[in-house]
Amino acid sequence: MSYSRWWNSTWYTFWSSMTSDETQYKWPTKKLKRAQTFEICDFPAYTLTYGELEDKGINGVIIDIRRFYKQSHNGQIFSYWDEDKKPVYQDTVYPAKNPTEEEMLELMGYIRKWQVDVDDHFKFTNFMLFEWYYPIRNKIYNLWKKR
Repeated sequence: MSYSRWWNSTWYTFWSSMTSDETQYKWPTKKLKRAQTFEICDFPAYTLTYGELEDKGINGVIIDIRRFYKQSHNGQIFSYWDEDKKPVYQDTVYPAKNPTEEEMLELMGYIRKWQVDVDDHFKFTNFMLFEWYYPIRNKIYNLWKKR
């Protein structure tokens, strides 16, 4: 699965919607594939679906991301735990990130790798292997192991 985080990188990205609940025991439909999500984990986060990537193309997506990170954003940040051990947040403004051209090219590479991973995972044989065969095999194994 697509994931990136390097000590010298601005970006922390991952394939965020590939949970077994969403895909396990389902069919590799175009609708399910288009719903797969790539996340840039930042303050604030930015998410992109495979469908958006198909519709806009990589250049359109990069333009949108650059525009997003050239702005400051209102948000909330954790402040402290109250007496009931509930988190308390305070309003904050996340400053514009203003990514460089080099950083945007790096991000483009991560998005392209994610696209390849999604395409590969949604090939019928791969999808059936990872979303049907392995889960069923593992359940049988775990039941046998408990005996």
